[in-house]
Amino acid sequence: MVSPHLPNEILTDIFLLGTLDWQENTPSELPFPILVSCLCQHWRIVAHHNAQLWCTIFPPQFQDSDQEEATKWVHRWLTRARNLRISIVADFTPWYPQKRVKGVGRLWSNIDAIVKAIVHCPERIRRLDIRSDDSDPTILKGTFKDLPMLPNLHQLSLQLPSICKVIVVDPSIPEFKGWFHKFPKLKVYRSDGMLVPKLQGLTTLSFRHAWLTARLLRDLLSSLPQLETLLFPTVSVLGTDSSASINLSVVVAPSLRAFAIDLNDADTYNENMPEGSGDHCINIFQQIRLPNLRYLELQRTPYLSEAFFDGIKQSFEHLETVHFSNPGIWSDCNIDQVILPTLSSLSNLRHLRFLSTRTAILNPTAQNDASVAPSTLIWPNILSITLCGSVNSEDLVNLCHFVKSHKLVEVVYLTEEAKRRLSTITMYGDEPDVWKDIPSDQPEAESIGTAEEWLKKIIRIETISRCDGLLDREGLNLKELSVV
Repeated sequence: MVSPHLPNEILTDIFLLGTLDWQENTPSELPFPILVSCLCQHWRIVAHHNAQLWCTIFPPQFQDSDQEEATKWVHRWLTRARNLRISIVADFTPWYPQKRVKGVGRLWSNIDAIVKAIVHCPERIRRLDIRSDDSDPTILKGTFKDLPMLPNLHQLSLQLPSICKVIVVDPSIPEFKGWFHKFPKLKVYRSDGMLVPKLQGLTTLSFRHAWLTARLLRDLLSSLPQLETLLFPTVSVLGTDSSASINLSVVVAPSLRAFAIDLNDADTYNENMPEGSGDHCINIFQQIRLPNLRYLELQRTPYLSEAFFDGIKQSFEHLETVHFSNPGIWSDCNIDQVILPTLSSLSNLRHLRFLSTRTAILNPTAQNDASVAPSTLIWPNILSITLCGSVNSEDLVNLCHFVKSHKLVEVVYLTEEAKRRLSTITMYGDEPDVWKDIPSDQPEAESIGTAEEWLKKIIRIETISRCDGLLDREGLNLKELSVV
């Protein structure tokens, strides 16, 4: 119900929160600033005078005949944002729930409209994201040749598949040469397996649907000395010719703080892979050292082999946070116990995060006994554990065993559903049990309450609604990248 009598200050705060939620979760729907502007004249005035509401522009898809309207749309938002810095997110993917523009020509017609709209205020553009399932290097070159210098551009996304699947560290492709000098302050860049701008100031890189080798990863890190965050969403790791790489020197990348990878099954790309591709689970860290890495995110862990983890021992010695994620059909997967000895060497770990991942790794046999010496415990310095997504009773029992033997754990983050399930687990002494009946081997044991009550006596339990990692910012809604 419209309440035009609310003070403008309160309305402004409400509108800003609503706009942020729309940008983060449902940008394909009617823009929140336009929605509130239509409810009454008072709200329209308040919305149009709040420049912060109009700083992130999601241009809708227009037909060819509406290129002028597309330009006007962007221009109106630029005007209402006054002199504030602007983010433009142009998403033309088929899964984006709008009426889709058909044909590459119409797609680039819309992008041309965006370029024409920003040509008069290039210094205000701080983020430019373009994503589509259509691509043509020639058209791309023509579209961007008129792009002005963007002196304050911070983030650039060019997610346009089929241009180049192999990552190129020092691009010489004519269609792309000369682009990146227009973005002197570019810090964040992501693409669909295109190319890497060789800019010394880049701090964040993200590549989706790319082919990766150990040598390319090595070249990446050696050419970008300020790189802090490196993401590979849905990447296929190719085998490396050992004879070609044996004489390569080890590269140390002291600037890298966060690394995230989502491995595809190599069979997915077998038809298009370069000749000579090998096992996709090789150790891609064989020629690099990451002495200051603090955050590691691994998605679809069944595709991670023991060979992959062998490099972690040497490269990730100061790792503090590990985020495991197994979405969709992989949600019932455990972290393979074969790689447990390698992971156990990460003695500096402080934070464990499990998203739709089974937690048997929290409860190996050595940790079931509370009398085990702390020096023999796996990850003795863990401070926090997060369980999100698909969580079952066995996961929570494993959690209880881990907390029981790890006295430094301070807080556990659980969803509401996980907390409810935790309250159904009965504690017999210090042993959790998911069955309603008293265990047969403890006929005289008495229940001391639920697992939730037991945990609350020794640690904090915080409620969370979601547990996003870096890769989650690469989903259906393009989100601004930042270090976790």
